[in-house]
Amino acid sequence: MRKNAIVFLVRSSRNDILDLNKCLKSLEVHLPNTSKNADLIFFHERNFEEFYRQIIIPELFEANAIHFCEVDLSVPSHYQNSVREGILEFYPHPTHGNGPVDFGHIGFSIGYRSMCRFFTFGIFQETVLTTNHYDYVLRLDTDSLFIKGSDIDLFEWAKSNSIIYGFIESAIQWDHPKVSKKFKQTALVSLSRISLLYFFRGLFIPKSRMYYTNFEIMNVEFFQTSRWKRFSMHLDNSGGFYLHRWGDAIVRYMGVNSMVKKSARQPIPQGIIYQHGGQYSSGDKQSLRARLQRNASRLGKNNSANLRTRNYILSWTLTQLKDVWGKK
Repeated sequence: MRKNAIVFLVRSSRNDILDLNKCLKSLEVHLPNTSKNADLIFFHERNFEEFYRQIIIPELFEANAIHFCEVDLSVPSHYQNSVREGILEFYPHPTHGNGPVDFGHIGFSIGYRSMCRFFTFGIFQETVLTTNHYDYVLRLDTDSLFIKGSDIDLFEWAKSNSIIYGFIESAIQWDHPKVSKKFKQTALVSLSRISLLYFFRGLFIPKSRMYYTNFEIMNVEFFQTSRWKRFSMHLDNSGGFYLHRWGDAIVRYMGVNSMVKKSARQPIPQGIIYQHGGQYSSGDKQSLRARLQRNASRLGKNNSANLRTRNYILSWTLTQLKDVWGKK
C-alpha cells in the first residue's frame, strides 16, 4: 500500500469505462512517477460487477493496491421534508433555459448532484480513506486526460512543500450564477461559526469562483478535520447541493481560500498539459484580458447591479450572524 491514492468515481457505463481506460493510460505515459507512488481507488454505485473486468489497469500500477468501493449516491435521508420536497429530478441546465432537451441535456440528475456532494466531503469519510491513512489523494474524472506530462512526482512535490491543496491555475474560472444561488450567504454563515477570520476572508471571495476540481491534489488530514466537516455539513443541511445544484468546485474554492494560507494552496508545477473539455497547462497564468473575455457573460456588465448584490449578501449575512451570536 502506498501513502497516496488516485481516486475516481466511475459510473456503470461502457462509455465511462472507455474514458477511464484512456485516462489511466495517459497517467502511465505522462505522469509515471506520480502513478508509481499511489494506490488506485475506484468509487462506484451498485451493480458494477460486469464492469470490473472491462477496466484495463496499466502495468505501471500492477504493484499498487487497487480498491473498488461501493458508494450510495441517493438523496440523504436526514434532510428535512421542506428540502426533500423541493428537490427536482433534473435541475435545469443554466444555459439551456428554453428547452434543455432540445440541446441534448435534460438537466443535472440527482446522481450528478450527489457526485458534487460526495467530492465536497463524503469521500473523506469513506472507510478506504479513514483506515488507510493516506497523505494525499489526487482526484480525477474518468474523462480526464493528460496530453503532456512530467517526471515530477506530484505527491512528493505536495509533501515537500507542505501543500494542502494543489490546483491547475489556468483552469480557475467562474461557475454560472444560476447554480450558485444562496451559496455565498450560506457559506459565510458556516464560516462565521468556525472562525471570524475565515468569515472575513470569505467576504472577499466571489461567490461563483471555482477551482477545476476534476484535477486536484488534496491533503487528506486537512479535509478530515472538524473545520472542513463543519463547513461542509452546514452547506449540506441547507440542501443546496440538490436544490440549487451547488458544485464541489465553488465549495472547494470558498473553503480552501478561507481556511488555508496561501503558501499551502499552490498551483501544480509547470510541464503538464491536461484536458477536460478544454486544454490547460500547469504553471500557466491567464492574463486579465483573457479571463475577462472568457467570463464576460458571467461577470456581467452592470456594476451597479453587482454592487447591490454585494450589499444584499453582506446585509443578509449580518442578519444571520446576529442570530448566531445571539444564541451564544
